[in-house]
Amino acid sequence: MQRLQLLLQLVGGLGFLFWTMIITLAALSIGPGPPVNPISGYPKLLAIIGPLIGFVFCVIAAARKPSDFMFVLGVAVHTIFVIGIYHIHTRTDGGFLVTPFLSLGPILWIAFFISARCTRFMPNRATESN
Repeated sequence: MQRLQLLLQLVGGLGFLFWTMIITLAALSIGPGPPVNPISGYPKLLAIIGPLIGFVFCVIAAARKPSDFMFVLGVAVHTIFVIGIYHIHTRTDGGFLVTPFLSLGPILWIAFFISARCTRFMPNRATESN
C-alpha cells in the first residue's frame, strides 16, 4: 500500500511537471517544423486542463486517506482526464504516442484505491503486509 502511495505521488508530481513543460513548449511553438495548432476551442481547453487536474488529484489522493468522497471525486476528475486524453489522441497526429504515458496516472489511482479498499475490508491483510 505504501509503495503504491509513493508511486502515485511520484507519477502525479512528475506528470504535472512534464505536462506543464509540454504545454509551455507547445504554446511557445518551440520545436522542429512550423507552428501547428491542431486543437482549438473547447477541446483544446480539455486537452490542457484535463491531464493537469488528473495529475494534481493523484498527488492529493495519495496523501489522504481513501474515502467514498475521494472515490467519487476521483471518478469525476478522471472522467475529465480521459476526455482530455481522447481529444489529444483523436485531434493530433502524435496523440497516440502520449496516451499510454498519460494513462499511467489513472491506472495507478485505480490500483491504489482498490488496494486501500481491500485492506479496509480485510484488516488481517493490512497487518501482514506492514
